[in-house]
Amino acid sequence: MFSIEYFKYLIKSKRYLILLIGLVTLLNIVGSNSSEGVYIQSLLSATLCYLLPVYIFYYVHDKKAVDTFFSIPVSRKAMLISGVVFIIGLIYIPLSITIIVHTIRKVVLISDVLLFLIKVLLAISSVVVFVSAIYLLANNAIDGIIMLGAYSFLPIMAAIVIDSFLRVYTCGPVDFNLQYLGYLSPAFMAGDIIVSNISNVGQLLNSSIGLLVYLIIFSISLYLSYTNRKVERANTISNNLFTYPFIITIYLFMVLVLISSSGIYTNVFEQLKDNFIMYLVLFAIFISANFLYKRKLHFTIVLPILYVVAILFTLMFAMYARNTRGFGLSDAYIKDNRNTFYQMNSWQNAPDIDKDIKDLLFEQSKKNSEYVSINVRAGDADLKFPISSEAVNILEKFRQESIDWYYSDNYKSYDYNNNIYVISKENNNTKHYSYYLNSEYTLKDLLDFVDSGLEVTLSNEYGEYKLLKDGSLDVLYEYE
Repeated sequence: MFSIEYFKYLIKSKRYLILLIGLVTLLNIVGSNSSEGVYIQSLLSATLCYLLPVYIFYYVHDKKAVDTFFSIPVSRKAMLISGVVFIIGLIYIPLSITIIVHTIRKVVLISDVLLFLIKVLLAISSVVVFVSAIYLLANNAIDGIIMLGAYSFLPIMAAIVIDSFLRVYTCGPVDFNLQYLGYLSPAFMAGDIIVSNISNVGQLLNSSIGLLVYLIIFSISLYLSYTNRKVERANTISNNLFTYPFIITIYLFMVLVLISSSGIYTNVFEQLKDNFIMYLVLFAIFISANFLYKRKLHFTIVLPILYVVAILFTLMFAMYARNTRGFGLSDAYIKDNRNTFYQMNSWQNAPDIDKDIKDLLFEQSKKNSEYVSINVRAGDADLKFPISSEAVNILEKFRQESIDWYYSDNYKSYDYNNNIYVISKENNNTKHYSYYLNSEYTLKDLLDFVDSGLEVTLSNEYGEYKLLKDGSLDVLYEYE
């Protein structure tokens, strides 16, 4: 199960690497303050988690080396376990020494040190096993590195695509909680578990369980891949289902979804026309990726057919998102809650300023306004004071009209001068929303707002004014 002889061989053959890592560790301990030394050593350890598996298991992708290694009188199981233990030890031991020296200087509780060292061991082990398993999916070293980069970047790419898509096809929410996508990445969870302290039990437990799941799944994958590996695979095309076929397909769909997030369309043909160049460039990249996969200029009619099918699928998905109002997320805001802050803003330029508003401002400053900025507020941004039910009803009407307009055929994707910003809180859950409004206010609208308890302020190039119930203006600030 574990080969002492093979482990000694690894130590002997990699002695210069061990000495280099030991020297860097010593410099971190002696040549810098403790906190800085731990930080530098942690960065080195994170880098080694990706470099060492590639370096130690290089031979599986080399035809001559794999014959030699797999013919030595040590079982593949023992070689694998010994190799993984060597990698983890070479990363974990120097980092642990650095941490222990740091804690001695800082006089930290032993229990805290032990917990931290356990967390570090789990994090390093999970990442090393993940990297090793992904690297061994391929049949040659170059493909192994490409797969490693592709799988490592996959959660980040997924977050970018989902965030971009939701921002276009969902009306209202300012941000989306995509932290759960971090659990697709062992590197993210490794960082999360290390920075989490014992007081944050939920975060610590979630990341610990996630890393354990990754450790188990990829340990099994690595074991099966290594022990059942055919030596003939070395330095051949990586045609495993989870190498290029999966990576090319998943990235193709994600980029197509990203392209469909360029704007919300009511017509598929208009969307195809506006993004034609991007689709054409992506097709060239898709064909090139298949050339790289096959290691030759390989082209069949199947490729453009698959590409067209993928485009149609993503366009249908985008239309479904629009028709369901962002999968229902646009209508899932906190409703009828008096513990809410509203702020509506409108910008009017001459000569489109409402005549009554313009006349009112002229009476105040005796000068014509070239613009007017209107601000309507209800509540406070800290949500300390509830607002009236009447104010909620009025402003919720504007919110609903904004959502309806966003998904109507008349909506156009460019910035508008009228918007509404909303902050709501329910069960200690604070949500931020932003909408464009397809309406401009008249003086009568503004007076109705004031009568309903809303605060209305007007500003132009001459000053800022508060609108009162009697239709007059109270000067808040005058510009010189």
